[in-house]
Amino acid sequence: MARTRSSTPPTAPAVESEVRRVALSSYLGNTIEYYDFILYGSAAGLIFGPLFFSDLSPALATMASFATFATGYIARPGTISYSVDLTLAHRFSSHSG
Repeated sequence: MARTRSSTPPTAPAVESEVRRVALSSYLGNTIEYYDFILYGSAAGLIFGPLFFSDLSPALATMASFATFATGYIARPGTISYSVDLTLAHRFSSHSG
């Protein structure tokens, strides 16, 4: 069954409102994400070291706390998962005829 395309392109106001909606959604998503990382980074430096790594010296406890923060930052969507997705996409797309 073939898909039929509409012969009329979307109107300018419809495209403009869609662009505006996407821009606002991106802005709000990034704002929440950066707020989360700022909040967690502050807590990692001030609270989590003595709380979770009390058997270490204060300097090592803070370093261990920041290491867990860095692990979460590196493993967030878009870094590791992005490269894995690209690898799988290339692998499976090269086998399709």
